[in-house]
Amino acid sequence: MAFAPMEGILLVNKPRGPTSHDIVRHIRKHIGHKKVGHTGTLDPAASGLLILCIGRMTRTARFFTNLEKEYSGTILFGRQTDTLDLEGKTIRRTVIPKSIVSDAAIWARSRVGKMTQRAPRYSARKWKGKALHRYAREGKVTPDSEKIVEIFDVEIHPGRTWRRSDFRIVVSSGFFVRSWVRDLGDGVEVATTLGFLRRDRVGPFHLEDAVSPEGVTPDTVADRLISGEEALPWIPTLDLQIDDTRRLQQGGTVSLPEQTEYRSGDTVKIVDNGHVLLLAHIKNRIIQPWIVLRPWESN
Repeated sequence: MAFAPMEGILLVNKPRGPTSHDIVRHIRKHIGHKKVGHTGTLDPAASGLLILCIGRMTRTARFFTNLEKEYSGTILFGRQTDTLDLEGKTIRRTVIPKSIVSDAAIWARSRVGKMTQRAPRYSARKWKGKALHRYAREGKVTPDSEKIVEIFDVEIHPGRTWRRSDFRIVVSSGFFVRSWVRDLGDGVEVATTLGFLRRDRVGPFHLEDAVSPEGVTPDTVADRLISGEEALPWIPTLDLQIDDTRRLQQGGTVSLPEQTEYRSGDTVKIVDNGHVLLLAHIKNRIIQPWIVLRPWESN
């Protein structure tokens, strides 16, 4: 069966269980398109929003990876596992004080801002080209993998029982919620483990607009696909004459049109009929092609 060419981004509601790569393979199979890639891994035990780039838009995946993310979930008190979630083995138990939810909320609010965070031993972050979780499963010790991340907002509320609390957190790219739950436990001196976790938002994209993987067909994807122009709303669109656009598509440079207010270092997108032709940098009022999605093709 032949499929019409597809290009854009697709918002998918990943269920618990499959890996992010499993979802990519599933979508590729059901829409008949090999060029599909995700923009940020979700742990198998987590659910929620997964942004997939399709067609030429796979070349823009980096722009979605760096967007802020919003999560909701639960923290389980009194127990810690080796994976920091319910997938692992219990390695520590502690008594749970009655003040645990208020203590956790106070600690969490005090940590809003930038910090250095240590990745979980069981994670997809790589060391010497190999995922940390592979070393952990082989019983091998690796150096701590640390990264500067940021918490923009956080809320902690009582859960269904006194042994858990619910949370909502807005964070930067590269943030591990499991590490945050571990560090929270260390801060309040109670063993903690991540229970439920769901990604609710990535930048301007929301989970309620996502499609279930089971409902994906070429027709449903065509209806739900977000065009390249709409997928990158934070990058301004620059209108150019056809000859100037062609020159950029061929790798040349052009002068920025007069009365156009851009500064050196700005990034712009050149669009035709909803499709992103290329992304370009501005330098000293010169437009320089950066990522060309659609090179010029002469008839």
